[in-house]
Formats: sequence, structure tokens, C-alpha cells
Amino acid sequence: MRRSVLMPALAALLLLGCGHRDCAALDAGPARDACYAEEAVRLFREDPAAATAAVERDVGDPATRDLIWFEVTRAVEPGSVRYCQKISAPVLEERCRVFVSRPHLHPGREGTAPEGGGTPARPPGG
Repeated sequence: MRRSVLMPALAALLLLGCGHRDCAALDAGPARDACYAEEAVRLFREDPAAATAAVERDVGDPATRDLIWFEVTRAVEPGSVRYCQKISAPVLEERCRVFVSRPHLHPGREGTAPEGGGTPARPPGG
């Protein structure tokens, strides 16, 4: 009997630990906000318009929303201030804009051109 109770619980834990979570299915509050914060980069890479709408609609905490915009800028669109403009905290918005203006800080910029082109952060051999 004990085994029959543990198996469904174990299966549920495995499903939560693997794959992607449906943040919209969670009740509004800190758990849903945290889910979007964890899943943001994947969501924005898959469908930026839907992810933007979901974050604007479903993330209730302004600080969490601001951090999502910054992380998406950093990981998905490091050359654009599009998401920086959505940040409500002036200090974080400015930090985001500074990040965008400094390509040497962008992911994948270690002396070679990033995926999709661009110029190297450092000249070859330099």
C-alpha cells in the first residue's frame, strides 16, 4: 500500500523537475512570479510576443517583472533596449541600458562574433 502512494508522488516530482512548467496554470502570487522568472528566457526564445503578454499579465510583483525584463535583455536581446524600456525601477533600467551599450558584456562575446553575426569583442590574437 505504501508503494502505491509513493509512486504517483514520485512521478509528479519527476515531471516538475523535467521539462517546462506551465506558469499560467499556477495561482497568482509569488509561486507564479517565480515560475515566470525561471522560465522567462526559454519563453522569450520560443515566442517573444506571447511571453511579453504573459509577463505583463501574470507577473504581479513589479520587482520580479523588472528582473525578468533585465534577464531577457541580457540573455535573449543583448543589443536592444526594448525590454529595458519596460523596467519600472530607474536604477535597474539604467543598468540595463548600460549593459546594452557595452557589447563586451554580452553573452558569447569572448573574442568571437556571437551567433547571428556582429563584430568580435576583441581583435583576433589581441
